[in-house]
Amino acid sequence: MTPETLSARSLRRLVRKAQRGDTAAFEMLARSCDDSLYRVAASCLGGRETDAADAIQDALIAAWRGIGALKEPRHFKTWLIRICINSCRQIQRRSTPAVPLEAVSEEKLDASLRAAGRAEDAAQREADADAAAAFRRLVATAGEASALVVTLYYGEGYSTVEIADILAMSDEAVRQRLSRGRKRIERALAENPHLARPRNAKAASAPVDRGARPRAPDEGDSPFLQAVSLS
Repeated sequence: MTPETLSARSLRRLVRKAQRGDTAAFEMLARSCDDSLYRVAASCLGGRETDAADAIQDALIAAWRGIGALKEPRHFKTWLIRICINSCRQIQRRSTPAVPLEAVSEEKLDASLRAAGRAEDAAQREADADAAAAFRRLVATAGEASALVVTLYYGEGYSTVEIADILAMSDEAVRQRLSRGRKRIERALAENPHLARPRNAKAASAPVDRGARPRAPDEGDSPFLQAVSLS
């Protein structure tokens, strides 16, 4: 389930219930953005799993506390992504940034990025986990300044105008970062074509161990609910 698969009426109902203090409704909303939050946090923080998990947790807590200020329920996902980006920036300021890793035609590159970045079908998420890892490897080669823009454009499907609004920069600046990121990815793929290939392609149907991948909170074992209860 993603915000896009929820009807406008269902999304509005869940947001309004969350604004009245319904934690179950908020968790449903948070789960619908799980993959998007992880992609954004991973691109912001150089794929550092622990930092990404911390950023997502901080973002969910901040969103729960501030959801009363959300005026348009249909903008929930974009609003939550902004909060997640801010959480990532706070973590970046507290730690030393990791140094990102530094021939395919642009048409083929676009197709590869879109295929890897938009695997949102809930029934295929486990099978697509390895493809998602391939997408993150490609994003890492885009460079620190371009990784987030590449993720928002290819992974989340935002336009350059929408990304400019999310990141508070000009559309031209977004386009420049996107172009630089694509060129870096092209060079990386020319040196290592296997970057875009899922490492376990032959075992795609096998159960996937998601390991420490952050996810939206579940009842009972949720650090989010524990943190909220202490707030």
